[in-house]
Amino acid sequence: MAIDYKVALHQCRVLGRQIKVSYPELTPVFIVHEEKKRKEAIDQEAQNILDHPAGESILNYIKKIAGEHPEENRSKFAGLAEYFSPGFLGFFRSREIICLFFVNVDRFDLQDDLKNQVLHMVWHALALYDDYMEGMSKSSGRKKQTEKAGGDDKKSGADNLSPSQERFSIIDGEVIIPKLSIQELCHRNLLADIFSSTLQYLHEQEDAIRKLAIQRMRDTLTPQVGFIAEKYPFPISLETLEFLFSENIKTLNKKQRVIPQAVKITKDIGSTYKISAIKQWRSFSIPAQEMAWCGFAPETILGAAIYTNENTYVRSIADMIAEYMEIKPEIFSSLDDYNPFADQELNQRLHENLCRKDFQSLLDKLRTRDDYISFLRMANKHNDKMKNGNPVGWASHALITVSDIIRSSKPRDSVNNLKPVLQQTFEEQMKKIDWKNIRSVARYLFRKKRDGIEINYDLISNIPEKNEDIKIIKSAFETLHERSEELNDDIEIRGMEDAKGFTGNISKYISPNALK
Repeated sequence: MAIDYKVALHQCRVLGRQIKVSYPELTPVFIVHEEKKRKEAIDQEAQNILDHPAGESILNYIKKIAGEHPEENRSKFAGLAEYFSPGFLGFFRSREIICLFFVNVDRFDLQDDLKNQVLHMVWHALALYDDYMEGMSKSSGRKKQTEKAGGDDKKSGADNLSPSQERFSIIDGEVIIPKLSIQELCHRNLLADIFSSTLQYLHEQEDAIRKLAIQRMRDTLTPQVGFIAEKYPFPISLETLEFLFSENIKTLNKKQRVIPQAVKITKDIGSTYKISAIKQWRSFSIPAQEMAWCGFAPETILGAAIYTNENTYVRSIADMIAEYMEIKPEIFSSLDDYNPFADQELNQRLHENLCRKDFQSLLDKLRTRDDYISFLRMANKHNDKMKNGNPVGWASHALITVSDIIRSSKPRDSVNNLKPVLQQTFEEQMKKIDWKNIRSVARYLFRKKRDGIEINYDLISNIPEKNEDIKIIKSAFETLHERSEELNDDIEIRGMEDAKGFTGNISKYISPNALK
């Protein structure tokens, strides 16, 4: 059950006041909203935003981007906007910055999870603010050097930064947003989680570090809409962080404000973190998420990582997670299903075997020309499996081709005589598409589904056609979409036949599709 809107709003505002005390120049604004109601929430909060001298620019920006993509429903830090007054003759200068956050209350079942995310976003704002001020400082220094040399430099501070120094972008001249590489984003997410757990620890929640790590582990092993597990490497650093954190705690000054101290500890610990660990976490988290969205249980996912993966780091991460979450990994015994932790050659062999197994079962049952529909039904099942991110055994294009040959055969021809041709055709069609491209499409659909996007025909029809294989895959979905009525009619007929001789409620025996 989602957290109450008023409770979430109160929690965000309390935190906003705490930030304002430690950073007087910053004004945090939290737009708390329900799923798919971001635009309405922006309208409700508009006047509060406009009360800030830099509010109009960031309000125009968020209105422009709101609703552009389904993934925009995520809770996120939106950006900063600055109002700077140079004062008079260098006196009374002032800087006011508004920080804007979106909080989707429907995506949190526990208040602790909400608090973790809000504090996580706050770190992103503080880090961006530091980047911006550092960039302005360097820009100002270079400007003075240029003036001494007699040069002419009329560009703004952001324009003067070199690419290596730019960790932010300025939109429409006023709105400041992060500009990070994937590795920089993962590192910043790690620091944000350290900041979140540190601040809570300083507020006497001594289990905050472990609780947040377990939350990240849990979300990696289960399907959580909007959570991109590979970008949150906090769990992999848990043991090291607990040790370093305990050492930093000894130097705390209880008379100082907690937020600046949490910032210092975060930077100290974050400087010890190695970028190479990001790749190790990705090697575990991406296949774990694929399995989670395919419906596998956490025990099975950890078992697949421990017992079937050759990467030592992946196995050790799975072991660590199993220990902290008190999960007993199960040996991955399913020999006929997708295992992204296994060697891809093994998955490819499994894929080919399942394709032939499904085809042979249909071929053995082939009796009349009307049985062509069975091949279409199987192709439809393959598509449904692909929509869930599972590519193993997908051969819809080959099944459709075989179905068309059966349907177009002459009534007087024996279907038994067709079987050698059907066998050869199926094998030829299978070889047309490389396993890597089938897997690529499945992973694309998995990522979209994880973002909360509905996997429907329109989405599939817009998959970029990077090669001929993907074009064939899309064509198979298109064919079955166009022939959906034919498939539904067949389901209705079978439902009626099953109900023959029954005097009760026939609706129990008819597919829901037949009742539309």
